[in-house]
Amino acid sequence: MNTPPQTYAVGHGRPPVHTRWKKGQCGNPRRIRKRTAKPVVAMVDEFFAKEIAVVENGTSVRRSAFEVILLRLCYKAMAGSTRALTVLAKYREFAKSRNGPGGLKVEWVDDAEYLAYLKEMAGNND
Repeated sequence: MNTPPQTYAVGHGRPPVHTRWKKGQCGNPRRIRKRTAKPVVAMVDEFFAKEIAVVENGTSVRRSAFEVILLRLCYKAMAGSTRALTVLAKYREFAKSRNGPGGLKVEWVDDAEYLAYLKEMAGNND
């Protein structure tokens, strides 16, 4: 068998033998983190507070991520998605438990009442 030469060219991808990490040596010997890890709650709050550009009625509007998610849930619930309605109800219960201001009010409206309301509103616009 051929034995490699005692000296070799030092260059890109070939560091000197005396500076190489020894077997089992860690690249971060003092275990120093460059940044402290954020708590999960802080990351979630930061995500919900981030503003996103959304197009509404042909115009670009900046809304918080939480507001966009809530609006999408409302639109899906109004379209008849029971899953979205369930999520909204759970959010409402969560918001109530935290004693937050306001809250989401979800009511079932009879079709006859809704039509009467629409006729009343159409009569007011004349």
